[in-house]
Formats: sequence, structure tokens, C-alpha cells
Amino acid sequence: MSSMTKALHSIGVLLLLAVMAGPLFAQNLSGAFLKVDRADLIDEVRNKGEISVIVGLDVPSGALPLEAQVSPAILQQRMTAIASAQTRLMSRLANSGTSNVKNFKYHPYVAMRVNEGALNEILQDNDVVSVEVDYILRPTLTTTPPLVDALAAWNAGHDGTGQTVAILDTGVATTHPFLSGKTVAEACFSSAAGGYISLCPSGNNLQIGLGAGVNCPDTGCYHGTHVAGIAVGKRGVIGADAGGMAPGASLIAIQVFVKDCSVAPCDLVAFTSDILLGLDYVYSLRNTYRIAAINLSLAGAPTAAPCDTYSPSLAASINSLRAANIATVIAAGNDGNANLVSFPACISSAISVGSTTKGNAVSSFSNGGAALDLFAPGSSIYSSLPGGGFGYASGTSMATPHVTGAWATVMSARPQAQVRETLNK
Repeated sequence: MSSMTKALHSIGVLLLLAVMAGPLFAQNLSGAFLKVDRADLIDEVRNKGEISVIVGLDVPSGALPLEAQVSPAILQQRMTAIASAQTRLMSRLANSGTSNVKNFKYHPYVAMRVNEGALNEILQDNDVVSVEVDYILRPTLTTTPPLVDALAAWNAGHDGTGQTVAILDTGVATTHPFLSGKTVAEACFSSAAGGYISLCPSGNNLQIGLGAGVNCPDTGCYHGTHVAGIAVGKRGVIGADAGGMAPGASLIAIQVFVKDCSVAPCDLVAFTSDILLGLDYVYSLRNTYRIAAINLSLAGAPTAAPCDTYSPSLAASINSLRAANIATVIAAGNDGNANLVSFPACISSAISVGSTTKGNAVSSFSNGGAALDLFAPGSSIYSSLPGGGFGYASGTSMATPHVTGAWATVMSARPQAQVRETLNK
């Protein structure tokens, strides 16, 4: 067993800035598959006038197998079937109150904002198999490489070179000296709807290409740059033996947050549907880059695991990524609950991460429980900030990229290892 792999099991990971933004509605874990007795949805839409939902469709050929990647021809066939089902549903809802529609390529789901009339039509539609809330989530290194034996791995020639990690967060200052030259792809999924303001550089809800994944301009937008530095920051920039966990790895920067000014002061939040679009984008790049892991340093309410029925759309996406040998690494949350992990880290195919101090004790703010996969350092972590500087932050948000980067380093040493194999070593 390599020293880096041992470190993943012996030390805690994760920093979150905040927990869930907004109500979780009724926390009925089977609720997404119910089409009657949906008081969680009806009460909310009557109270607010509109709500955001993710609708699952009955597409027999639409679910990707978990055991292997499908052939390009079969995948295209399934994508066509999914697109047709999405089009048919929206045609039936043409005269209803829907807006901000988001279609997903690889899984049979469509997200939208609906009024009460549209919601009732959806709940009565024969092709609809699930209706879930489009939950709102919030974001939650010189001293840590020696703690996790990263130096030994680097000196043995395993530093993440040849691997790529994706950071879905508040965007990344890609020209920062700690991160410059690392970014191979960028995107932004930031939906301006229902009073939320897009943070894509173009001002649109979707942007892909150079500059799309740059950090958003608000105060809290340091988060993605700090997280990226922990995962893949260059060795030697802030010290000869300092750097991110995978200093040789490349970066995919994806901005998924919006600005919520419904109450003062304004806040940064992320819709599950925008995260799904980000995961869709990463999946589309699976044959272009050797993607080791995806980092999600964000969380909702703490809950028992597994919670796959909480959000079948997100579970399906994470399952497909795992089938493509891409680990989805998610913060366990900062509620200080020793028995629960936060959504979406509670999804069974995700890699959930809790936080430890530099003394290898569980951080007081970290969630935990039997379902937690790993711990990593998350207290007072030094990393990059927009503007070219560095600073300290704490939380499971900071622990998570330790695991994401370490995962890329392990994969650079054992590129054929599967997700389960890497996790269990």
C-alpha cells in the first residue's frame, strides 16, 4: 500500500463555508418518486408562486449502466431517446407556467421553474417518474503535504502528472501564480431565474470556453481559487516542498454559483440543476482528458446516508461518472454532527470527506458518521486567493480538495485503478 493511499485513510479532509441556503422542504427521502401526497411541493409553490424542480422521465434506454462505459453508438441512441422524451414533455407543458428549462444530455431529467398549474400537470403526467426539489447549496498549503505523505509520493515521481481534476465551485483565478498554465477547460452554469443573478462572465446562464470558469467578482468568490490551490497548486511557488496535493495535475474550472439578493446581504448559492450541468460537462470530457476526480466543496442539510432517493438525478450522474472511473469527492458538511453527513455527500457512490486538524483530531465543525468515507486536513489551510495572494481558511471545503488532489496523485501512480479499488486500498 502506498504512503499516499494510507494517508487518505488516516487523515481527514474537508472545509465548508456554510450549510444549506433555503428550506429543504419535507425531508422525505422517497418523496422524489411520489406523484401523490406531494405537500412538500404544493405548499411551497402556493407560498412562493414558483419553485424550481427536476423532473425524471420514463426512458427505458436512458439510464447508463453502472458496470461499464457504453459504446459511442449506444450512448448516442440513448441521448436521442432522452432528448425526445424531454421535447415531448415540454410540448405537453407548452401552455403551462414553466421557465428556465434545463435539459441534461446523458440522463432522463429536465429542470425547470414551475407555477402551481404546471406542477400539477407534471405530477399527473404518465411519463414522469420522479419530481425532486432543485435544492440550493452553499460553498462550504505549506503545512499539509508532509501530514499526508505527499512529499514521499512526489519524490517517487507521482505528483498527478497526466491526470486532471475538475473543480465545481465559485470559479478559479486561473492566472494565479499557484495555478497558471494548469487549466485545460472552463465552463460556467449559473442560472438567472426567480430573482437570482447569473455570475457567468458573459452574463448568460451558460458559458463554455476560455475565461468561462474564472472566479466570480463577489467577496465569497475566493472559495474556488482556494480550493483549486489545495488540490493542484504548483510545487515550489510558496516553498520548495509546498504545493497542492497533485502539483502536476491539470485543472477543469467550472463556476456553478449564482447571486441571491432576495434578502440582504446578498449571498452565493448553487442550484442542484447547475451542478448537474457541470457534471454533464465533465462527463462529456471523459475521453478527452484523463479525469481522476471532481471536487464539490458545497453542501446542504445533514442527513442519514445513503440518500440516493433524495435526488435521483444527482445520484444517476455521480453513478455514471464513477462507471467512467471518475470519483466525485464531496464535503461532508460543517454542522459538527458526528452521526450525519450533508447532502449531496450522502449519495452512496460519492466519496464523502470530513475534516481534521493538523494534530489529526476531527475538527469540531466537521460532520461524520458511519457513512463517511475519508478524513483530511481542513483547519487553517493556507492556499491561493484571487489577486495573486494567499490566505487561510477552514472547513470541510478545504479538506475535500486534499482528497481530490491526492486521488489524482494516486491515479498518476496507478492509472488503471478503479474508484472502489483506490478508495479501499
